[in-house]
Amino acid sequence: WINFNGTGVIAIRDSFNVNGIADLGVGLYRVDFEVDFVNSNYAGVATANTTLSGGGPRPVSTQTPLLTGITMLAANTANTAGEDQELILMVAFGDQ
Repeated sequence: WINFNGTGVIAIRDSFNVNGIADLGVGLYRVDFEVDFVNSNYAGVATANTTLSGGGPRPVSTQTPLLTGITMLAANTANTAGEDQELILMVAFGDQ
């Protein structure tokens, strides 16, 4: 699991089994796992919020689940384009 800031210089607030994160573009992030999953059939679930004070939820799609990490896209309110988010939460469940 991970809780991170996805705006400006992205930063992990807290996490478990996360080796690092990468900013791949506007609203696009990769979370790298410390211990790999045994296959790419794990469940990755994410959500985001525009501000820590409750600016409203944003849809996040998990994309490209790999053994070593997962890519996520946080969308704008219309769900038409990526948008950097201040609060991003992601969990992944599966065999390691």
